[in-house]
Amino acid sequence: MPSVDLPSGGPQYPLATPGVRLRVNPSGPLTWLLAAFNGDPAGAGLGNPQRRDATGALFRVSDGVFAISEVQYAMNGGKDAKGLPLTLKFGGWFHNKASPNQFFANDGFTVVQPTAQGSSIAREDWSVYAVLDAMLLPGLGGKGGLAAFARISAAPPERSQVSAELAGGLVYEGPFGRSKDQVGFGVTSVRVGQALGTTGALASEYRFRGYETVFELSYQMQVRHPSQGRRR
Repeated sequence: MPSVDLPSGGPQYPLATPGVRLRVNPSGPLTWLLAAFNGDPAGAGLGNPQRRDATGALFRVSDGVFAISEVQYAMNGGKDAKGLPLTLKFGGWFHNKASPNQFFANDGFTVVQPTAQGSSIAREDWSVYAVLDAMLLPGLGGKGGLAAFARISAAPPERSQVSAELAGGLVYEGPFGRSKDQVGFGVTSVRVGQALGTTGALASEYRFRGYETVFELSYQMQVRHPSQGRRR
């Protein structure tokens, strides 16, 4: 959801942007995270943001603020824990100048056009989410094993291209006796937000409605062990 709803995909790979991050761990299982970044890594404009910021290092500082906060609660994470590890995460983000230029103004032109008239796009955007990470079956010797994850997110449908997301999957670490390899299966389903600016000449053509679901099967292989090639 954030990579679609935030300008230029938000502050994430492959585009860098200035920011500050705070991590507070007041007790063993509880952690609080807070971060704030420049609101648009590539700046306003049409087309692929990676072309507008070809180096990935423009480090802009005048595109509003993207702020995100998350609370994590981890259970059974210690060495002597009797139960299986489980982590719950609750968070949300806010952008004070989100300008999703994939939508259209009321006259049918894109909102980034200087001549666009009567745009009903809201400049702010926000989202809340919850994440569950759980170990289902530990591997031999306590290493690797089968884990599951689930995520649910929501954002205002009248100002977000993606207004809801539900994702989940399984990851197994250590298949075929390879302790560092991972095989995973995931499913993501998103609800496309209400169309913005659908009163112009292009209203009948651009009505972003419905759902999109993606299935993914992956295998991550560590080709070379970190200890290989070291001198003793």
